[in-house]
Amino acid sequence: MRRTRRCALLMASAVALVVPACGDDEGGGGSGGLGTIEAALGQLPPGDERPGMIISWADLDAVTEALGATRPDGSSWDEVAAWGYEVLLDVDSPIGLVPPEPFGVRQARSPEDFAEEHGWSIADVDAFIELVQPVGAFVASGDLGIDEDLTVEVADGIRGTREGEGTLMAERDGLLIAARQREPLEGWVGDGPRLDEDEGLRSVARALDDRRAISAALVRREPLELDWAYDTAGIGWAVDGGEPRTVIAFRVLDDAEDAADALERALEGAEVLGQPFASLLDLEDVDTDDDVVVLTFSLGPEGTGQTALQLWSRHAFPFAAA
Repeated sequence: MRRTRRCALLMASAVALVVPACGDDEGGGGSGGLGTIEAALGQLPPGDERPGMIISWADLDAVTEALGATRPDGSSWDEVAAWGYEVLLDVDSPIGLVPPEPFGVRQARSPEDFAEEHGWSIADVDAFIELVQPVGAFVASGDLGIDEDLTVEVADGIRGTREGEGTLMAERDGLLIAARQREPLEGWVGDGPRLDEDEGLRSVARALDDRRAISAALVRREPLELDWAYDTAGIGWAVDGGEPRTVIAFRVLDDAEDAADALERALEGAEVLGQPFASLLDLEDVDTDDDVVVLTFSLGPEGTGQTALQLWSRHAFPFAAA
């Protein structure tokens, strides 16, 4: 493992993380098998892992605590909506997160409408992982359950809303899976393959777990013509010594040490989207873990938790050439 820049400070403060991820690599703890990214990948059935793929994961209890927010008890939909906005949608939040699709939050659907149709709500979820793009499956832990009065049996172990034409759901081992298509649920109920079998995703997830990420997005892209090449990246958000950190991990296809050197050189004085890169994300550390290069940033004066996601979505540095 390689460490550069402010490494002594980061090593000393690692034990002071105020919001560690719940559970362990075996999926223990309060998040019911989703307490780390790697463990959560072991609960998510594969979809189409082509370039452009996005996986979202979050420990909502840890994110709520990191933001100093109040977790609603579910008795007030106004409180649920306010908490959901603060945790899932606030673009100025220092902790980034890709909102889960099933709740319709991107379409401004109310949590009450969702709960009336499904029997559970975002307020019941402790942790989740979702294959967001292409649309796949959503797996959650928490105080969840399928209401047989609101659903119909679609197949063995699978139930659906709206006469089976809406959301399909299944339960096992304290987890609930929801999807629009039957195939991922059938594989999940029948012990089919999981995404932790994907070497690139697994190695990036492990690197973010080692940095105590409390939310993350894993993405895949065609290898680009850079001084180095990668095919899988992960963006994680953590809290270190009370301060938010953005962690970007690349599974590189060349020598990781060479890629780390190239990235560190490129970041010195770099500009992106017409402004200094350091005004958005200020580099604190560069590590290598086998074939993964890990960059740790504090937020610059113009940066938010969404900054790294925005750079990725716009094909901007460091996800593409400066």
